[in-house]
Amino acid sequence: MRFELNAVPLEKWIEKQERLNRFFVKGLESEFIIDDNKKEFDFILFY
Repeated sequence: MRFELNAVPLEKWIEKQERLNRFFVKGLESEFIIDDNKKEFDFILFY
């Protein structure tokens, strides 16, 4: 999934990573891939 950062700092997204994992399915792992201009990121989920 690709998200635009807009007004939410990347640090806030990273703080919520565990919660986002549980939101989709309990036990998922995830990774953030941040673009060079730091305006958007990909949220990759692994099962």
